[in-house]
Amino acid sequence: MAIVKRLDKGTALTYAELDGNFDHLTGEDAAIRAEFAAADAVVTAAFAAADDIAQAAVEATAQAALDAHTGDTSGAHAASAISYTPTGTVAGATVQAAIDEVVSDLAASSGSSLVGFLQSGTGASARTTQAKLRESISVKDFGAVGDGVTDDLAAFQAAHDSLSGTGVWKGGEIIIPPGSYYLSDTWVITKRINIRGTNRGEQETNAATLLTFAEDVTGIRVHSSMSTPVGGSGDRTHISDINLFASSTGTTGHGIHSSCHITIERVSVRDFAENGINIVANSGTGTGIANNWTVKDCRIVTNGGHGMFISEADANAGVAINVDCTENGGWGFYEDSKLGNTYIACHAAGNTSGSYKTTSTVGHSVFVGCYAEGGTGAAASFAGPSMAIGGILGAGADGFVCISGLDGATTSDMRLNVPTGGRYQFRRNGIEIARIDTTNIFSGLAGYWCTTGTNKTTKIEGPQIEMVTDTNSAQDRMRFDTPSGRAGSVTTTNATTAYNTSSDYRMKENVVPIENALSVVENLNPVSFKWKNCDGGSIGFIAHELQEFAPECVTGKKDEVDENGIPIYQAVDLSFLIPTLTKAIQELKSQVEELTKRLAE
Repeated sequence: MAIVKRLDKGTALTYAELDGNFDHLTGEDAAIRAEFAAADAVVTAAFAAADDIAQAAVEATAQAALDAHTGDTSGAHAASAISYTPTGTVAGATVQAAIDEVVSDLAASSGSSLVGFLQSGTGASARTTQAKLRESISVKDFGAVGDGVTDDLAAFQAAHDSLSGTGVWKGGEIIIPPGSYYLSDTWVITKRINIRGTNRGEQETNAATLLTFAEDVTGIRVHSSMSTPVGGSGDRTHISDINLFASSTGTTGHGIHSSCHITIERVSVRDFAENGINIVANSGTGTGIANNWTVKDCRIVTNGGHGMFISEADANAGVAINVDCTENGGWGFYEDSKLGNTYIACHAAGNTSGSYKTTSTVGHSVFVGCYAEGGTGAAASFAGPSMAIGGILGAGADGFVCISGLDGATTSDMRLNVPTGGRYQFRRNGIEIARIDTTNIFSGLAGYWCTTGTNKTTKIEGPQIEMVTDTNSAQDRMRFDTPSGRAGSVTTTNATTAYNTSSDYRMKENVVPIENALSVVENLNPVSFKWKNCDGGSIGFIAHELQEFAPECVTGKKDEVDENGIPIYQAVDLSFLIPTLTKAIQELKSQVEELTKRLAE
C-alpha cells in the first residue's frame, strides 16, 4: 500500500491532507495488520535458521580446536600456558599452578576442613568433613599397622590418650579396623571409651579384628578412679566385637581386667595365663566399684585360670548373658561377689575345676537356664543361698540352692537346701507364719501347720510322732474333715487320748434298734494267732470271717490284689462291734432275768 499524501520536500501537510490520510488508514486497518503479521513470521524464521547455522559453526570450530590440542601439556592451550588472575588464597599465576595448589591444600592434614558436609534431612546444619570424621577415631589414625608383627601398642595408647573431655569422664569412641594387631604390653584404659572392632571370631583365622598380646601381660586393663595410677576413670567403658589372644599362656595376666562398671559384648578371650575376664572391685580397699557390670555373647576358652572371675564387695548386681566358658584351667564361672550376680543362658564345658562355683554364704546369685557338660568339668559347687532355675548345672549344684528343673543328676523336682543353722521363713505382711529349719520340718508361729517353741512342738523322728501342747485341757490334736463336715478327731487331755468318730444325731436318719445281736455274737470266731512278718502272737478275728456277720467292722475284700498282683490286705475296726456286743448283753440280760423269774416261781 502507499500513503495518500506524503511530505513533499519538507513541506508540511495541511489539516485536510492529514485527515484524508487518517481516513485512508482506518479503512485499510485489517489489511495492514495482516501484512505486518506475515512479515513478522518471515523474519522470525530467518533468524532461527541463522542461529542454527552459527551454532553449528561454533561447535565445529571448538571441537576442531580441542581435537588439535588433545594431550598437549606444553602448547599455547595447556593449563600452564593459560594466564590466571589470583583471587582469595590461591596464589598461582596460571590455571595449572592454581590446580596444584588446591590439590596440595586438600592433601594436607587440614584438607578435610576445606570440604563441606551436609547431612540429609530437614534442619541439617552444614559443617566440614573434618568435623564429621572426628566424631570417632581409629587406631590407624595414630599409626597402627595391623600386620600381626609391628608393635601397635603405642598407637593404641595414643588413640586412647587423644580423647578429650573434662574431669574423670574423659572419653569417646575408638574404632579398631579389621586387622591383626600385636601389642607388647597392656592397653591401659583410664577414660570412658567405646572400643569397637569389626566382629568377633572364635579362632585367629576367622577373626576380623584380632589383638594378640605378649606373654605374661594382661590384655586390656580398665581402671576405676580409685585404681588408676594416673587419674581418670574407665567407668562404663564398652568393649565390643574384638578378639583377644595371648601369644603364649605364660604364668600371669588376665584377658580383660576391670575394677569399674564395664560392658563387654561379642568378645572372644583365649590363652591368657590367668582369668579370661576378671572383674574385681572393692571400694573399701580402694580398688573401685564394678557393680552393674554386663558381659554378653562372649566366648572365653583355654585360659590358664577361670573363664569368668567376679569377686569382692563391689562387683554385684551384674549380668552374664549367653557366655561360653570352655576348657579353662579353673572354673568356668567363679562367683565370689558379696551380694551376688545373675547368669542367663550361659554354657560351661570341660573346665578343669568345674562349671559353676559360688563362695559367698550371703550372696544371692541366680542361674537361669544355664548348662554344663564335660564329665568332671561339669560339676558345680554352691556355698550360699543362690538360685538355679532350669538348665543342667551338673552334680553338686544342689548344695544350698533352690533348683527348679534338671540338676544334672536323676531328679527333676524342686529342692530346698539350707546350711547348718539356717532356715527358710514364710512371711505375710512382714510377720512370720511358718518356717523350715534344721530341727523342725514345718513350724508355723501363727497356727497354720504345726507350732514350735518350748511348749508347742510337733516332732517327727524315725517311727515316732511327738506332739507337745501348752494346755492340760481337752484339745484336738488331729482332725479329719470331709466335704460333709468333720468325720473324726484325736483329742487329748492332761492324761487321756480319745479317738473320736462322728456320732451326732443331726447326721443320722432311719434310727432303729439292733436286732438279733446275740445271734451275731454267737457266730463270731475269736481266735489267737501269730503274725507272719513279726514275732509274737495276738488275738482277734479273721477279717473276711468277721465281714460275713459284722461287715461295718471290715474294709477291703477277701484276696484282693492291685494291678501288679500285690495284695491289698483287709483291715478291721473292732470299735464298730461295741454296739452289737452292747445289744447282745442286753438281750442276754433279758434272758437271764426271764430265767431267774421262772426259777423263782
